[in-house]
Amino acid sequence: MTTHLTDDQIQRYRARSLADGELLKASGHLADCEVCRARIASPAELRARVATVRAALAVQHPTYDEMAAHVDGQESEFVESHVRECEQCAVDLHELRRLQEEIAAGQARPKRWGFRLPVPIFVAAAAACAGLVVVLLIPRAPRITARVEAPTPAPAPANTIHDGSRAFTLTANGNIAGLEALPAADRTPIEQALAAQRIEPPTVLPQLAGKRSVLLGSSPQTPALELVDPLSTVVESQRPLFHWKPLPGAEYQVSVYDTGFNLSAASGWIRTSEWQPARDLRRGSRYSWQVKVRRNGEEFAVPAPPSPEARFQVLGASEENEIARLRSQWSDSHLVLGLSYAKAGLLDDAARELRALDQLNPGSTTTAALLASLEQMHQSR
Repeated sequence: MTTHLTDDQIQRYRARSLADGELLKASGHLADCEVCRARIASPAELRARVATVRAALAVQHPTYDEMAAHVDGQESEFVESHVRECEQCAVDLHELRRLQEEIAAGQARPKRWGFRLPVPIFVAAAAACAGLVVVLLIPRAPRITARVEAPTPAPAPANTIHDGSRAFTLTANGNIAGLEALPAADRTPIEQALAAQRIEPPTVLPQLAGKRSVLLGSSPQTPALELVDPLSTVVESQRPLFHWKPLPGAEYQVSVYDTGFNLSAASGWIRTSEWQPARDLRRGSRYSWQVKVRRNGEEFAVPAPPSPEARFQVLGASEENEIARLRSQWSDSHLVLGLSYAKAGLLDDAARELRALDQLNPGSTTTAALLASLEQMHQSR
């Protein structure tokens, strides 16, 4: 590749949605181009990763005795609050509880326990502390007292969603195992969507209302032109890719307007059926766009009154930081990213993640229902 990657290619590379051939070309370019390699990680993602590193270095994890005592009935607010933020400790606590249930049922063999630590961030620091870690982390057999006064009924069948290397379990009492490491602000909307098996439309959508349909030109003889994207959605990129279905032999001119109908970007006359602005649009701002078509000596604009405006909104700065943080920490979770994208109004990104999740869970009524509610938002645009 002789030119730098476009913003759209960077975004699709990070989202792992490039076609095979385009991915090979982009990877070859990135191997030689420091500029594009730096653009792969946005400033928001870099800030999120630095914050994660600092938090990982400063955090104080519960000891084995504290966690075993917590499972054994001596509940600890420190342990409870910690596992809501620390994924590894949440998994360890879950395993301890499962072991207690096995012992109570007379099914468990004695075994030794060792905690897993987060992946070392600084190799040099890990090497210097390796001897101390070995001494401190010698595992001990758990001492858990089984207090069973009556036979425990078998648990109700659980609905498990497989998500790559992760699994999320929806139990009969409404609890969801696997999301303990998510902060409550991120976890609650996901739990609500899973419980209801429906994604509520984000609050921004009514402001972007517009029906996705074939919009006619200025006369009955004018052929129909269909705008494709972005329509009635939020976009993450400040230089979104505008796309429409082409007409043979036509030229196009794209114009982007802010809410005051001031021209924010324009393409000039082009023959391709897609275009990307050369300058950033403002974060958090709403826009409308129009395509002027020139063909066989006549011109017309799409959309034109009385058709609705083709509106979209650029993701705000704070929302972009939140998405970057989640993408950094949960990059392998289609469920977390998909529902977080949907909450932010990034409908196209949400649809991509939830389709992947549905493919990993064939026959799941939960993933199918989530995807169906999202598709309903698409159809209403």
